[in-house]
Amino acid sequence: MILAGPDWDTNKTMIAPNLDGMSLFLTTPAILCVFQALKKTWLSVGAWIALALILVPLLTYYNTGWWQFGYRFSLDFMPVVVILLAIAAGERLRSGFWILIWLGVGINLWGAWWFAQLNAT
Repeated sequence: MILAGPDWDTNKTMIAPNLDGMSLFLTTPAILCVFQALKKTWLSVGAWIALALILVPLLTYYNTGWWQFGYRFSLDFMPVVVILLAIAAGERLRSGFWILIWLGVGINLWGAWWFAQLNAT
């Protein structure tokens, strides 16, 4: 969920996604901006508490979810993360935020391409 990276495919001599899933911070790097939402507003505090409560069962239950690109069960807490990202972004997205968003788009396009190539053979 947090540290897994891609694997080296010795047959094709290229980097390939780990089929057990890869790090959220690698597949969705804009999530790193969530830590900018450490403001002490009722919405921010409530979102952080909700995120913590959602993560408790997810972190105590081990299941890879079979073939996946990122962390499959992130969909359980992603609505709360989007709220925290909106708080972190404020009125206007900074250039660093945009870079992380587009980096995530590129990484996920690579994953979609890889899976399409896998199914084409």
